[in-house]
Amino acid sequence: MQTTTAVSLNKLRRGQSGIVAQIEERGDITRRLMSMGLLPGVRVTMMSVAPLDDPISLRLAGFELSIRRGDAQAVSVEFKHEPGVE
Repeated sequence: MQTTTAVSLNKLRRGQSGIVAQIEERGDITRRLMSMGLLPGVRVTMMSVAPLDDPISLRLAGFELSIRRGDAQAVSVEFKHEPGVE
């Protein structure tokens, strides 16, 4: 049986996908993220992480987007997984 888990976007591992659930209000950062397509209901996939762990590269709506890991903390995503599988 699959369960749904919500985590911040920066916690996804490479290849893992989720649906944007909400974006924490952080003023200009929130508006910038939303203008780049990170909106509730959009599927996002973690593509890669830079060698020094920042920035991260995401795929959404048919394009790749790189954002700072700290900015990704403001985005909550939900994903389904099998219990006991990491």
